[in-house]
Amino acid sequence: MNLETLIPQHKSDIEAARRARAAGYPLIDPILGDLLVWMQDMNWPVASEIEAALQPVGAPLSPHILSVLQGDDDVWKYWVLTRLAVNFGREARASIIDECLRIINKPTEGEIAEEVNLAARDILILDVYD
Repeated sequence: MNLETLIPQHKSDIEAARRARAAGYPLIDPILGDLLVWMQDMNWPVASEIEAALQPVGAPLSPHILSVLQGDDDVWKYWVLTRLAVNFGREARASIIDECLRIINKPTEGEIAEEVNLAARDILILDVYD
């Protein structure tokens, strides 16, 4: 299978997103980062399908989420924390905990404005009670 056909080419490319969801993990492993890009704005038509494709992945998605959290797109940070990381188990959360702590303790103005600090707090609470 050509994995490129599973990566949306525009925000309305729902067919590619559905193909990615149908292919599932581990087949989509090499393109996890490419798919995560389509969750930058959950108002995009492809976003929900991509979310559904990525939700079951867990720990292999963590490095990609960490990359988002270390970036400067605060809306995207919010979406990955509230739509994906919140469903992770302890193992999958382990690699993002330090960045969540940074966001909680020293949030940027943008992270506060987009409530990323609150979303990070929720991840930390999950880790305490898991």
